[in-house]
Formats: sequence, structure tokens, C-alpha cells
Amino acid sequence: MNEKKGIVVYHGGRKFSGPVDILPKASKNAQNGPGFYTTTNLYTAQKYAKGGGVVHRIILSPETRFNNTDGNIPLSDAIEWVESRSGLRKKKEIIADLKKNSENRADRLGPGVVYEWALLNLCVNHDVLSGEHGPALAAWMVEHGIDAEVERAMKNNEEWVSIFNPNVVIHREILANAGEGCEYELPRVAEQISALLDAGKKPGPKPR
Repeated sequence: MNEKKGIVVYHGGRKFSGPVDILPKASKNAQNGPGFYTTTNLYTAQKYAKGGGVVHRIILSPETRFNNTDGNIPLSDAIEWVESRSGLRKKKEIIADLKKNSENRADRLGPGVVYEWALLNLCVNHDVLSGEHGPALAAWMVEHGIDAEVERAMKNNEEWVSIFNPNVVIHREILANAGEGCEYELPRVAEQISALLDAGKKPGPKPR
């Protein structure tokens, strides 16, 4: 049986069966935003697997839509989400920052527009994504064209990939011995997408 072709990442954590799901997080565990956290670095995944956890090897669809610098949305959409969330803290501050973000980029984006990732970054900065607000924002990101976000880590070429849309996971397996003997550092996501393009696949947009 041929292996599924897609973007490969690792996840270190609890053992579970069934599909990947976007679960609520405590405030201290939501510092990288909503989503299911993965990495291109095996050692990082192994660190999070300590204490009875396991390392998962995950393959994302070649058509996964990643955050990029070209996407933008109406400011009103972002404000509407904030106002609709019952119990969300710091609504006034987030809305004020969204408006300021839009004003600062009006020359580039046009009036009344923000980058599609601005709401996520502001919610992380204001630390308001605990509980159900995290999964709700992840669903909102998917509705606005972002299935996953790529963030550059502080060491080597490692990247962290937060999955917002569980449907882009096309394969998941638990690695024996926490992945010992597997590839230590996977290629960066953009490099994997380029390889898929060369192989004739139809990838989504490259991350910023």
C-alpha cells in the first residue's frame, strides 16, 4: 500500500483513537493560539510525549490552506466575531486594536480591511482563548480560508504548525518508541509544498 502524500508533521501528547479534534485549552496551554499543535522537529514532539504520552506522525492534505501575507478580510467580520462571543474578555481592547490594525494598513489593503490572521494574533496577545473560545476561533479561521498556521520556532529550521481544520488530516499513526530512528528534522512546510508541486500534487498556498 502506497503511503499517502502530503505535508508531514509530528505531535507529542496523549494516545487517542479516532480523528484529530480541536479541544478547549486552559489559558496557560493556549499561548500559541487555538488548534491542534504539531511540529517539524521530532525532539520537540518527544518532549511533549514524556510522562506516558506518544509521538504521532501526521500527514496533512496537499491542499491545506495555510496563513499567508496575501489574505485579508473585512474588518467588520472580525469585529462581529468578537462581539458575538459571550464571556470573551477584553472585547473593547481587541476591537480597538483591530481598528488600529486596519487603519495602519489602509494604504496597502484598502479601508475597512485587516489581514486574516490579525484577529488570532490579537486574541493570543490578550490571552483570551481559554475554554470554548479557542475552538470557536479555529472554526472561524477555517471559514475565512485558513486551515492551519505555520510559525517559525526559535531553534534551527523548526516550524510549529497549528491545525485549525481537522479535516485536512489525511493520515495519523503512533510511532513506536516515541519515534526513535525517524527523521529528526522534517523539511520546512514551504519546502514540502514545493516538493509536492514538483511531484504533480495540487497544494494550497504556501505559508508566510
